[in-house]
Amino acid sequence: MKTLLKFSLLGLVVLVLGAYFVLAYALDSAVKAGVNGFGPKLTQTKVVLEGARLSPLTGSGTLTGLTVGNPAGWSEGNAFSLGKVHVDVEPFSVFGDHIVINEIIIDEPVFNYETKLVSSNIKDLLKNIENFTSSGAKEPTAKSGKPIKFVVKKFRLTNAKATLGVGAAAVPVPLPPVSLDN
Repeated sequence: MKTLLKFSLLGLVVLVLGAYFVLAYALDSAVKAGVNGFGPKLTQTKVVLEGARLSPLTGSGTLTGLTVGNPAGWSEGNAFSLGKVHVDVEPFSVFGDHIVINEIIIDEPVFNYETKLVSSNIKDLLKNIENFTSSGAKEPTAKSGKPIKFVVKKFRLTNAKATLGVGAAAVPVPLPPVSLDN
């Protein structure tokens, strides 16, 4: 009888672990498909996410290869790209009104800022997002009705580059690392 109980417990553990890995893979694929499907509608530009790795149990996630194209009327290139974005959140804090983010690491962002006399590609991109979200979007609130607060313990921006200017007159500018705590 004890042997049957041991095999049953072992089988349950294997089943739970298998379900976790299947769920994690499905979640990764769902996030990637969601960004690639919803991103272009939100920005009205080309949006591509190459990979996503999420772990709901630990509260961490990593996105790789995110690119956002320029709005209509600007160069064919990207407005920006992010090599890797890693976020580590206190898992149970997302259920309250005080979300704790242990760290945000953005590695290899590339910003391409193009300008004309009174506008820029980034300004137009933000206008596209605002036009899409202005249809009743509200500030997120907790069940208590209070606004949700975010605390970021560690923020790192590394290996960043920016290109500023117009066409052939664009100038590449390396950006210094940014490191903020609390």
